[in-house]
Amino acid sequence: MEASKQEISLLQEDLQKERTDFNEKLSGTISGLLLPLQVAAVCLVNGTEPADRKNLVNPNGETYPLGMWVNNWGAGWVANYLAGIIIEEMLGIHVSYNGPGPATPEGYYAIAGCSNPANVDDRGCDAEVTYNHVNMELWEGYTQLWNSIQKDYKSKAPKLLSSMGYDGKTSIYLGKDRQNEAAQAEGNPKDSSKFLNQSKDADWKQPWKYFDNISVIDKSMLWRCNETNFAIDSHMRGYYTQTGDSGGVVISGDSITGLCPDEYFWLGLKCRSNPLLCIPYFTGGNGWSINDIMQKTAFWNIPLAIAVAKSWGSFSQLPLMVKSTFYWWVPDPTFLDLSPLEMIFPPYDRTARAAGNYRSGDAATTVSKGVSKDLFSLAPRVEKFLDNLQIDLSMMNAMLLDQKQTQDSWENVTCRWLRANEDIWQSWLPDDTTCFAGFGLFDDATNDFATDRTVRENKRCQACPSGTFSSQLVDLAGVTYICVACPPGTSQASGASLMCDPCDKGSYQDETGKQACKRCPVAQYQDEEGGAQCKQCPTGSRTLGLGSSYFTDCGCDEGSIDISTTPGTLICSTCQEGLHCPVMGTLPSFMSGTHPLGAEYQPAVVEGYYVKQEDPLEVYKCGKIFHCPGGLPQTCAGGREGIPCAECPAGRTWTEGSCKMCESWRQTSFRYVFSVMFFPTVVFWMFSNYLVSQLIPKRSWDWTKVLSCVGQFLQVTFSTMSTIALAPLMCYTHPNGLQSILKYPNVICGESEHVVMLAGGVTLLVVGVLGFLTLCTYAAVQVPHWSAREQHARVRAFRFLVFRFRLDSWWFGVRIFVDFNQGPLISLPIVLATDYPPIQTIWVTVILASFLAVQTLAWPWKVPLLNALDCWMSYCILILVAGSALYLEPISKGVTSDFTDGFSMVLMVIIFSSIGVMVLMSLAALVHRAAMGGTKEYAVFNLTRSKA
Repeated sequence: MEASKQEISLLQEDLQKERTDFNEKLSGTISGLLLPLQVAAVCLVNGTEPADRKNLVNPNGETYPLGMWVNNWGAGWVANYLAGIIIEEMLGIHVSYNGPGPATPEGYYAIAGCSNPANVDDRGCDAEVTYNHVNMELWEGYTQLWNSIQKDYKSKAPKLLSSMGYDGKTSIYLGKDRQNEAAQAEGNPKDSSKFLNQSKDADWKQPWKYFDNISVIDKSMLWRCNETNFAIDSHMRGYYTQTGDSGGVVISGDSITGLCPDEYFWLGLKCRSNPLLCIPYFTGGNGWSINDIMQKTAFWNIPLAIAVAKSWGSFSQLPLMVKSTFYWWVPDPTFLDLSPLEMIFPPYDRTARAAGNYRSGDAATTVSKGVSKDLFSLAPRVEKFLDNLQIDLSMMNAMLLDQKQTQDSWENVTCRWLRANEDIWQSWLPDDTTCFAGFGLFDDATNDFATDRTVRENKRCQACPSGTFSSQLVDLAGVTYICVACPPGTSQASGASLMCDPCDKGSYQDETGKQACKRCPVAQYQDEEGGAQCKQCPTGSRTLGLGSSYFTDCGCDEGSIDISTTPGTLICSTCQEGLHCPVMGTLPSFMSGTHPLGAEYQPAVVEGYYVKQEDPLEVYKCGKIFHCPGGLPQTCAGGREGIPCAECPAGRTWTEGSCKMCESWRQTSFRYVFSVMFFPTVVFWMFSNYLVSQLIPKRSWDWTKVLSCVGQFLQVTFSTMSTIALAPLMCYTHPNGLQSILKYPNVICGESEHVVMLAGGVTLLVVGVLGFLTLCTYAAVQVPHWSAREQHARVRAFRFLVFRFRLDSWWFGVRIFVDFNQGPLISLPIVLATDYPPIQTIWVTVILASFLAVQTLAWPWKVPLLNALDCWMSYCILILVAGSALYLEPISKGVTSDFTDGFSMVLMVIIFSSIGVMVLMSLAALVHRAAMGGTKEYAVFNLTRSKA
């Protein structure tokens, strides 16, 4: 069969080479193609009018008619018009007839989307859109070319549908009139297929009597043998090898050619000795199937004289002019007038053919229909119709013969056949409710897609819209398709789809029938395809944006940090005050100082805070901001160290912005104890000097002056002494919960060093601060009595306390000790509320306001201007303290908020109580004066008793 197909291929290639001669043939047998149409605009009853026909629409929105590539031979025109008329009028789609093409290969290239299928130099196969969708009457003899097109143009590779309903075949034919004449003459109407056979059991002994002699043939219509395949070594060598007939060939060296005694006819072995007994046989081209026919004459003893027609015109006319046999193929109209009969040989022998032996008959070649790859998506009903289209060879021959006899157009011929054979072509049309993949049942009555076809009325097929897919439905009527909404987790953006696409990672779809999936929102991710919901990031974490695809896209919220050490886990811990924790922060990036997403996601220590390398989430607040530059854990400025950057390394001291070499004794507790001991040391030194002076009578010191001098010293340093004494009690809280001394941040409250400092500070507070304050208070109370009893020595000993004030305000010196200038009272709020600046501000304001009121009432200084200036400075300091509240952070829930609420409530009670007292006073005065006729004032109103 492969050999037969190869011969058909060679035959069609020869036809292509003889296009000029072929056009001559058209003037006689296919000239009707050029005649004006004589049919109406609509051929079939109830056919769709041209104005109502639709174009194809591709996914890009481009519209165009369905293209049919026409093969330029009779059966090609018939098949294309046969399908084209039904497509236009029954299926309602515009058709464009393109081409024609000389052979099957051009049809292959046409439906492969090539824009110039007939141009062998450049077929234009890089075109993006296919405009030829159908090619009828494809002879399947080009397997290698077809496979090559399938490989080279995968995206547009065409496909073959079912057979046309008949096979193509080449063979030896003779007119039926030759058989009839022989049968009448011999009186033996047996099988004519044997009457040329000259074997012993042949029924016909002298068949040449019923054919013309080769001597009467016009040799101008023939090629000389040396101009044909008779001169080709491969053809003649094949004949000689299989038959051994040396008399039919000329062997010259390594070349073998056919022997033609008269230069035009090659004579078979049976009649070679007497050419008058040879039966003429005509073939065309360069000698179509020469080797095949020569072998059959030898194997089956057939008396043939073989010649090659010089042109297509000659080939098509010689069998009509001469009683002869001829090479022919079906279907074809050329010799239909002769009602040709095929010479029958033994069935096709594949093995023998493969060995070069052609004694068996030729194999039939499948003639099918080819369509473009995109036709089904553009017009599935058309493809189904073409697949159903089937006609037998007699139907094709009837239309070919009709055209040849009437010379009518191919369109008119096929229209007449369709009108006369409606019962045949109606079965080719697909059922309106038989939908194909990509389409679904649509109910025109409800204007919606249907789920079954129990009721077929008003139902048709329509492409499934976006958001749905075409699902197969099997019912009693067979197989059809319906459109089904895409389920959750899927979507479909394009119509006419066979399945919905699962949502990609990072997206989801929780609804049905949607064209697209949604991106996962912030704080969610989806690491699987086809998700109906996104997965939630762990509590306290989020993603940076929409559409996250992996769990690793989750990161801790701003203000927290991921402390997990195991890949694939996330543990968010709230950052303490002093840590800058942006979103997506991790502990490794905090420690390393780099983050894979960039510096903006890098956790860091805030300036003024400190953390240790071994415990990076425990934050310490630095005593001075510039000591702790922040950034990486355990970073200090100027070489400082300790917690929190509070001291220089041993042997160094802070000088000019950095730690420099110093004596080893400069330890915090030592320095603090030294400062505590400063005050008793000075007092001891003064008293020592006094005792020494007593040994020198002329230089002895007055004890009253010594006491006054000591008192003056302690009065001047009282503020410093109070601050030093209270320093160990001022513990501020770090973000990690530990506490440090406010002035000495490196000393952790409660540790041994703090205990030492606390012992020294409390001793100084009790003995030095409170002891001196108690002594001065006692003296202030006793001074009037001492003065009255003329105990002047005692008065002189406490002169430092009273000499600057008016006599009626001698006690004011004690007030100064507890005031903000020198006393512990102003430092007490810092001790009691070290971590709460707002509370400190309120208490300091209350203290200052109270002492300002006392000072205004007492007017203590001897110089009036000094009183005015002192009040003014106190007022300014009060305003300055109140203004410092502007630098405080907003109050949040906690101790500060509770204190503020309570303090505000007390003030409101005092204010409204005062208003109430004022109202009661007004009512009492009104009753006393108006109702009771009283004339005296109430002492309580004047804050003193009135004089009688």
